[in-house]
Amino acid sequence: MQEAKLTIVGVDISKAYFDFYFTAHDGKKTKGRLSNDKEGFKALIKMISSDCWIVMEASGPYYYQLSCSLYEKGVKVSVIIPLVIKRFMQMQLKRVKTDSADAESIAAYGELVELKPWQPLKENYLKIKQWYTIRKQLVKHLLATTQQKEAFLATGKLDSKIRAALEEEIMQLKKRSAASKSRWRNL
Repeated sequence: MQEAKLTIVGVDISKAYFDFYFTAHDGKKTKGRLSNDKEGFKALIKMISSDCWIVMEASGPYYYQLSCSLYEKGVKVSVIIPLVIKRFMQMQLKRVKTDSADAESIAAYGELVELKPWQPLKENYLKIKQWYTIRKQLVKHLLATTQQKEAFLATGKLDSKIRAALEEEIMQLKKRSAASKSRWRNL
């Protein structure tokens, strides 16, 4: 349970915008939608008081800039694994699934648990994570292209130009994958 003086702000975030919800100390409920960019971040910071704790899901990469912006301004932030929020909403028997309702549920979750403060990733860790993701995509694409070539070969009728194009793509993917692995390991 959080200290009584804190106002928990639930945020449901997506690529273009984020919804927020909180109940002020006077009982007034506030909700809205802001753009997921610097202007939206500034608007949220102006709207909240210094005793707020922002709670949001780790929604892909979309939460990261808002979380960093709030952290840099000294606002307390917690980033929760989406499955935890999903299970919480299921336990609450919530059937309404809108961004606004999700923000309210995230705030309710934040009011019931002991929140852990979030901190941005160290710069090197973030780079490693991004290079790892790129390499993972390249390996996946390499596997799919190799399997496609094998499937075409299994027909016994593979045009030589198509075969050459696939082999060239496979060679390029192998080079790019090796280069990304090298960059990733040298960080």
